[in-house]
Amino acid sequence: MAIDPKQLMQPFLTALHRRDLTACTAILQEIAILAATQSAARGWHEYFVAVLHHESDGDFAIAERRYRDLLQATDLDPFLSGQIRISLTSAIMQVGNYSGAIATAQTAIELFHTLAEPLEEAKAWCQLGLANYLGHNAGDFDAEVLMIGVTACQTALDILGQRTADSQAIEAYTMVWNTMGLLHMSLLNWESAIACYEQLLLLCQQTENHFGTAIAQSNLGQAYRKLGQAYWIQAQAAFTAALVSFRALQRPGEEIAVLADLALLYHEIGQTAQGLATFAEALTLVETVRARNSSAAARAGFLATVTDLFANAVLYHVQAGALAQAFAYVEHARARAFLDLLDVGAVTLEPSKSIAPLSLHQIQAALPADAVLLEYFTTGLIESPDRYTLTTIRAERPGFPQAATLLFVVTRTTLDVFDTHLSPNDLYPSAVDAPVEEHFLDPAMRSALYTSLLAPAAHHLRDKRVIYVAPHGPLHYVPFQALVGGPGETLLQQAGPQLIYTPSASILLRAHPVAQPSGVARTSEQAPRSCLAIGCNSVSLPVGQDQQAPAIQLHYAEEEASAIAELTGGMALVGDHQKKEQLFQLAGDYQMLHFSCHGAFDATAPFNSALHLASDELLTAQEVFDRLRIRCNLVILSACASGLSQVRRGDELYGLARAFMVAGASALVVTQWRVDERATYLLMCQLHTLLKQGIDPATALHRAQWYLRTLSAQAALATLTHIQATRLGLSQALHTEIANACTLLQVQPPTSTPFADPYFWAPFILIYG
Repeated sequence: MAIDPKQLMQPFLTALHRRDLTACTAILQEIAILAATQSAARGWHEYFVAVLHHESDGDFAIAERRYRDLLQATDLDPFLSGQIRISLTSAIMQVGNYSGAIATAQTAIELFHTLAEPLEEAKAWCQLGLANYLGHNAGDFDAEVLMIGVTACQTALDILGQRTADSQAIEAYTMVWNTMGLLHMSLLNWESAIACYEQLLLLCQQTENHFGTAIAQSNLGQAYRKLGQAYWIQAQAAFTAALVSFRALQRPGEEIAVLADLALLYHEIGQTAQGLATFAEALTLVETVRARNSSAAARAGFLATVTDLFANAVLYHVQAGALAQAFAYVEHARARAFLDLLDVGAVTLEPSKSIAPLSLHQIQAALPADAVLLEYFTTGLIESPDRYTLTTIRAERPGFPQAATLLFVVTRTTLDVFDTHLSPNDLYPSAVDAPVEEHFLDPAMRSALYTSLLAPAAHHLRDKRVIYVAPHGPLHYVPFQALVGGPGETLLQQAGPQLIYTPSASILLRAHPVAQPSGVARTSEQAPRSCLAIGCNSVSLPVGQDQQAPAIQLHYAEEEASAIAELTGGMALVGDHQKKEQLFQLAGDYQMLHFSCHGAFDATAPFNSALHLASDELLTAQEVFDRLRIRCNLVILSACASGLSQVRRGDELYGLARAFMVAGASALVVTQWRVDERATYLLMCQLHTLLKQGIDPATALHRAQWYLRTLSAQAALATLTHIQATRLGLSQALHTEIANACTLLQVQPPTSTPFADPYFWAPFILIYG
């Protein structure tokens, strides 16, 4: 009699949760025998193998890929398809993609409901509740989703109540009681949460489910801690018991969570040394788990799930005066997986391969005496788009750090830390793809930000030739060079300092010998040719817009690329024709790339952010990431909003800038908002003139910005008139545009400065990465 592979699923999952690998292996062997004679059993065998690797290896990237690959099978058993979706939901949650997890759980619910499989439908409802809880706890969703989660769990309980409480139903009950308890915790219903966890504990103890017992103990510890000082002894006992169990079961992910909670409890009790030691233990374990993942995206996603641990560790180390260790955790938290990417230049990584961030001592030894590093660290950022929506729901995020913005000031001999008293939630633009300049260029805002972000370090900034700025969170959108100090002057001044942005100190010093700012190549190997300039005046329409609508035309972009290619002795690719394949073939031979075209930032899918190479051609960040390999000293993205990035917890800068750094760019000039193309043309021509003289990019950009800021109407008129008279091949549209610009300049006072407003010169920033 043939065995239904479905009957082996629950024994396999039960054995796996209990870490009984002998039983798992035996079941796998049994289903492998079935797969040899029953085609329907092959998919089940592959699924069991995927689940085993997911749970035992902790490589969430491989698990997600395997589950998605399994779903592509055309002859997939519908019940198995639902099971794969439940497992995929779990893997997606483990890399911090809670919206994706919700969508996947919903498809599983619909499928199992259609198949009339109430037990599995209940499990899928529970997964939906868990994804909503975790998304809220991470700051992705507002409190409304907690009620959605409660409803999902109650639906699961109602479904389970209609069937006999056999072993499979009890397994599902444990999932639901656990998730319902978590939701009640977030809703501040401590007693209700404890009641859920006690139900969970009772069921697990009755069935000798050691993993479930440990989960119940861990969660009871959280609830007791929240009930206050009278329950702290019970909380500590529960955490300790859970920790022993998770270690015995070899569950490092859960062990990290318990250590984080225990560290917070020690802090509240006043046992500072024990709390700091527990944070250190948890973060050491984080690195071990992170390195198991073979995908950079999965490593980043995993870090996103533990970002609150890093944030709390940094905050409490600063409070304890352990500043060097706090800075070390900042370096680990900021763009940690980015270091792996920059090392290998690919999205697939060798498991356990990991590039360590630099120590404070190494960073200080590399900084020259006339340079200072300003490294910011934000905590408690709520990324939910409706985070300011009024709600009657009382809720909190357990373990979520307080909202703060810290400034670490590093010189060759000192380390100072300042609390700027700014909440990152007050700085986050209402929409990242909205004009950032409207948010940050108001004079009062620029003055207030100078007071908070730069004034605390004023004594360190005096007489410094270079300021390295490592923004964090919403500070990536702040134009530091335009911030206004006490006398009303911006940070940009003729005498300096130069301003260089970087994702983190470790990334900066890994790529650049900062003691010699002119050295911007990541490797001694240099591309033989000078500059490849790509220009396009046409703008292709974003996906989803009316394809019959006329494309917007730029005026200066193609002329800018041609002029720069001529100035540098390089090559220009201009016109409204496809250029992408030429770019991929030629780019590796050039020391510099210059793009003058329209740029578009996609806030919802930042790797879809793109440069418009033709009216029917986009170069996306994902394509740069995947296909472009360069040896460039400098990449210039002279395009609107080319420097905007989505700021992700755990691993920052998702957009064009990140993609070009991974592709091999040692330095980038990008823009923070929608730039004026006439001002851009003047600045870029000046920038390349200075670069041709052998001036390093930081000094050249600084001088070019000062040139544009102080350019008189008379000088601007003379420059544009000269271009119109001497440049061959100017389009009629550009002739007309220049003529109109000259007409406007002629009526202005000759000594006026038409480009003095920061809107014109401040969007251009230099990033070393």
